[in-house]
Amino acid sequence: ADELLEHGVALTDPLYTAVQTVFQQDRAIDQVYVGRRTVDEDGDPTETITEALVAVRAAHSGWYGLIQLSRVAADIMEAAAWVEANDKLQLASSGDAGIIAAGDADIASQLKALNYNRTALWYHASAGTEWVEAALAANRFTYDPGAETWANVRLSGVQTDPLTEGQSQIVRSKNANTYEQFRNLG
Repeated sequence: ADELLEHGVALTDPLYTAVQTVFQQDRAIDQVYVGRRTVDEDGDPTETITEALVAVRAAHSGWYGLIQLSRVAADIMEAAAWVEANDKLQLASSGDAGIIAAGDADIASQLKALNYNRTALWYHASAGTEWVEAALAANRFTYDPGAETWANVRLSGVQTDPLTEGQSQIVRSKNANTYEQFRNLG
């Protein structure tokens, strides 16, 4: 993660904290690739998520898992459409309270309605500052496909969510995931 500092990324930048979370795991991948959307002088994107992903893949196609810094539902949905068509896997999280409530206007319900199976979404109340999906990908991608389970994994640097049983069931009914305490383990 410290290599990012040499490229001008601040310690408080979400990119730095996400990559730091990757390397905090007991089992972790040994490298990450970072792609960025092109922005104008005001910091506003000048390309779509799809255009950015196409450019990243053109620069290096050897990656599989996609973690976005954006928690915006539209960005997650746009990337979900792209990964479905390009044999990649997106892991995303959102703190949108609609995910843990009845209803179908939230990002989890939208992903479920479209039958996307290459995007895994976690409800995480601290999604704005913690990176449950980065931690999990870093840990699970160290195993050969099929030799791992993604359930009940202890993650470093990520707090569990104290959900009620009803909230947890709602999230699962929307084909989304949670990171909760299990048998007194986080």
